[in-house]
Amino acid sequence: MALVSSLAGSGVVAQAASLIVSLATGPLNYLCVMQHTPPLASNSAASDRGIGGWKPIVAWTVVVVALVAIAMALDPLAYHRVVYTRVYETDWGRALRTVGYWPTWATVSLALWLEDRSRTLGTWRAWSLIGTVTAAGLLGEVCKMALRRERPNAHDGMYVFRPFSDHFFNTSGIGLPSSHAFLAFAAAATLARLFPRTACLWYALAIGCATTRVLAQAHFLSDVVVGAILGLLVAQAAAVLFPYEERLPTS
Repeated sequence: MALVSSLAGSGVVAQAASLIVSLATGPLNYLCVMQHTPPLASNSAASDRGIGGWKPIVAWTVVVVALVAIAMALDPLAYHRVVYTRVYETDWGRALRTVGYWPTWATVSLALWLEDRSRTLGTWRAWSLIGTVTAAGLLGEVCKMALRRERPNAHDGMYVFRPFSDHFFNTSGIGLPSSHAFLAFAAAATLARLFPRTACLWYALAIGCATTRVLAQAHFLSDVVVGAILGLLVAQAAAVLFPYEERLPTS
């Protein structure tokens, strides 16, 4: 109780509540608005906007934990009620699934490079995208080896964890996190940073991809939520390590 009171007094709970309301009432609009704020501004600019310090980190941690907890609570309902097992027999379902497919973004990266390879900026955009989604794919496999929760359709929606002694390096049949959601959101966040005016499009495609994984009963709702969060974190880490803004041409 003392910890809760301390957090409430510091404004963390208020910030977390504000973030949850924003995400719940208009996720796509929220994400698009966020693109208008440079994510990698200098420390002084960040301080001027009041986004520095530990409070936002704690607030976002509270939001992430809350989202995962809510998703896990809704897993049984989503698995048994939010179902369309023939989703990948439809053109739109197959198209959305490719948003979480590594070769899709490798092709897009190649197209970006071919279009603008004569400029440093064009080459950077291509490498930024392919590098981020590749890192997301590799980290997704590492997370599966560590978390080891199997796909829901193998156990009629029950949580079953594979023993570490059972083919440790084989991630086939492991659903947490969703690799498709991981890659889709990592790519969406990267492209939203590279092309801010198109942010809504990329996030809509990523959400669509994640939704098909739940509809097909290939993943729990929490699988795709965790995958999406991790994808966003990987993209943000790439943005911090390799800041795009520094490569923008100056007038």
